[in-house]
Amino acid sequence: MTGPGTPRRLVAAHLLGSLGFGLYASGNAVYFTRQAGLPVAEVGAGLTLAGLVWLPLSLYIGRFCDRTGARRATVTLGCAQVLLLVAATRVHGLWAFLALAAC
Repeated sequence: MTGPGTPRRLVAAHLLGSLGFGLYASGNAVYFTRQAGLPVAEVGAGLTLAGLVWLPLSLYIGRFCDRTGARRATVTLGCAQVLLLVAATRVHGLWAFLALAAC
């Protein structure tokens, strides 16, 4: 870490990322049950599926970050996250939700 501003920027970025993830994690269950009309059990199953799929894949995400660099990986994965969040607004059934959750 060089310069006096770098640690502050890292802390601010981490804070914003944690806040955004916390809002998404709590809000997605409410959204999918109230707006998309999915039962609570299906939302729970989809979120469990997402965790089971992405837990082992996190190793490959780490390798991707090592190969491409932190900045490029952050931008690439951030853009993918935006696309998936937009796709989430089109989910109105179990199979679409499960496909989205697995991504």
